[in-house]
Order: sequence, then C-alpha cells, then structure tokens
Amino acid sequence: MSEKLFTFTAGNEPSELVRIPILPAEIVEYESGLEQRNRKWLHARFRFDLRWAHPLDQIAVNSIATFYTEHGGNFEAFLYQPSPGTEIDSGQAIGKGNGSRVLFKVYGNRVGSIQAYVSAASVAATYSLGNGTMTFGTAPASGAIITTNVSSERYVVRFLESQINHEFFLWKLARGSQVSLIQDKGLV
Repeated sequence: MSEKLFTFTAGNEPSELVRIPILPAEIVEYESGLEQRNRKWLHARFRFDLRWAHPLDQIAVNSIATFYTEHGGNFEAFLYQPSPGTEIDSGQAIGKGNGSRVLFKVYGNRVGSIQAYVSAASVAATYSLGNGTMTFGTAPASGAIITTNVSSERYVVRFLESQINHEFFLWKLARGSQVSLIQDKGLV
C-alpha cells in the first residue's frame, strides 16, 4: 500500500462526490419460496465516484494519469480524503474485550488521528496504517466495549478501472466525466 494521498490541482477538484456503500449478501432461495440470507461483511465497503461538471485541464489530466500509472491502475492501494479535516466517526465500536486480545481491526481502513476508548475511558493504543489495526499495550477486560474517534476521513482505496482500460481512463479524464475509486478492505 502506498501512503501517497490522492489530490487534485487547484480548480480541478471534483464538482460532485457520490459515496456508495457496498454490502454484499448471499441469498439462497428454496423451492418453497423461502429465502436464507447471509451477510458477507459486517461493515460496508465504499465506492467513490468523483465527477466533474467541466473538462479537466491538461495539467490535471497528466497529474491524475501519472498517479494512476504509478499505482499500476487498480493494483496498489493509496489514500483518499474526500473532505479534509472533518470529524467523521465518534464512538465507532470496533470490538469487545476478552481479557487477552490486544489487536483490533478499525472499521473501513480509515486513517488519520485516532483516539481509542475502552468502556468510554480514553486509553493509549498504536494504530497501524498498513493494515488498519489498533494494538493495545494491555488487553481490554472481558466484555469491555472498545470504541474509537477518527478525526479525519481518509480511506485506503484503489482505482476501480484496471490498467487494461488505460486509454478509456484517460478519455474519461480529458472529458472531465468521472473517476471511480473503491475502498480496500485489507488483509486483516
């Protein structure tokens, strides 16, 4: 994963951002008509559609195309911050203590300034950007609710379009239509 932040040149910021939550489910339909549904993920993965109302200038197209190429199309993940400096999640539950577990996944691979709480009391923890995990020096007590406050809305994402569609990607950029990013769920 690259720790580079995907940004835009002044005047070429997207005029519209559509954030689409993706929550896949497995649905099995029986002969009787009854259905059994299984949710595949506990938390949503987001797709970000960045749209422009005007064509981008050549400098912006080159800048985005260079970033795209550096990351191998949709191969390597990077950081994206839709709205800098906003408090996005306050009191986000990330787990329950069991007295021995010290490693917890922070929902959605969001990064930035993170404060951890165990049973509403502020505690020290180490956050790993690479895999979106929080590690406590001492395991939270059994049954203790672990929450976080995330002070900036940065996501670990990758481009939706693959390297194979490079020409189409450039054509869309030059027209200023749309670029899509998808949140990386990580390996943890």
